[in-house]
Amino acid sequence: MNKVMDLMQRKLEPIAAKMSSNRGITAISNAMMALLPAILVGSIFTIITMLPISELSNFLASSGLAKIFNIMTNCTVGLMAVATVFAVAYYYIQEEIKAPVIPALLALSCFLIVTPLDESGSIPFENLGARGMFSALVVGLSFAWLYCLIIRKKLYIGLPDSVPPFVKSSFESLVPSVFLVILFGFIAWLFSLTEFMSIHGFIYTTLQRPLSMIGNNIFSLCLIVFIQQVIWCLGVHGGNVGNAFTNPVLLTFDAANLAAFGENAALPYIIGKAFQVVYSTEGGQGATLGLNIDMLLFSKSEKYKSLGKATIGTSIFCVNEPIIFGFPIVLNPIMMIPFVFTPVLLLLLAYAFTSINLLPRLIGAGFSYAFPRWLIGLYQGGVSVVLFCFAGIFISALIYYPFFKIQDNIAYKEELKLKNKKEDGNL
Repeated sequence: MNKVMDLMQRKLEPIAAKMSSNRGITAISNAMMALLPAILVGSIFTIITMLPISELSNFLASSGLAKIFNIMTNCTVGLMAVATVFAVAYYYIQEEIKAPVIPALLALSCFLIVTPLDESGSIPFENLGARGMFSALVVGLSFAWLYCLIIRKKLYIGLPDSVPPFVKSSFESLVPSVFLVILFGFIAWLFSLTEFMSIHGFIYTTLQRPLSMIGNNIFSLCLIVFIQQVIWCLGVHGGNVGNAFTNPVLLTFDAANLAAFGENAALPYIIGKAFQVVYSTEGGQGATLGLNIDMLLFSKSEKYKSLGKATIGTSIFCVNEPIIFGFPIVLNPIMMIPFVFTPVLLLLLAYAFTSINLLPRLIGAGFSYAFPRWLIGLYQGGVSVVLFCFAGIFISALIYYPFFKIQDNIAYKEELKLKNKKEDGNL
């Protein structure tokens, strides 16, 4: 088993580390995290306007607050693509340029250039929100890469160091800005001559729909989670590696569900980011709150009694690095088995129960990763989701228990040996 772990570590860790340090992946990951506050705020106002309380609904409508809340939602969740293209370009370019705000704003301009207008000459919200996410990623990354390439080739107007930095940065961005604005304008014109009419139509039709079908498959999601858990077991942050690829798809499903919820329509998707987080990460990655409870209730060794007491507080709020590295689960072939398979099993159970309507589809509202998962589940789907979350904790405790006891017995025997040696020494 040690040879297998050594082989996996040698083969997979360099790949995972390289992926997690990739500049484009890092930019996307940082951008997704930067979007979280806006998604949270917009989701709050969506939930308020849709609460099934007639007195509240009447008050919001009569006071005009319902209209204002809808505007707040549209200008937060409804502008996800706008925020994404700016943030991706910003985080990518800041690695090379001291003033990334200027080119990030230009990336946003280029995104709007390739975004088609409706018959009234306005930009429709549909391409600025969830549907435009992939276009935003493509435009943001391609703009940032080309901009940095132009700067590296020194194709800009240079000014002496005596010029104020912001003025100097503005002039340096002039040449690449002119070139890239013309380039994206040309791209917009080319797409207008096709059946797709725009880059949004092309990406959504040829890439996003097939990828959405892949992402909305429970077995694909389970495979992704499985790989992320294995990466964690090698000591590399699995979320940092995988979320840049999965979040754009899963958040799109959440946004579609939230939009349908706001319109009192049927929720189109079972799977989404909320589904993954609520059902498979109680206590953190690997659903380790069950393991924490095992340590609190069934430890014979002082090592795991102490660890269980020390980590229960953070585990409740789903911060479990102390367990992953302190138990340890990393590079531990025994604990790797439940750590990898527990979240996969919980996802399969949740999907099955949702498919037969024992669980509701989650509305996809924004959430904080620091919240207990049952609390997120309460406003995502109601009491039945909360009950499943607690059942999931019990299931995870059962799965972890035999593997935990192997480790606990080993630690207990080692403590007894150490105690006997001390007693013999005192004699």
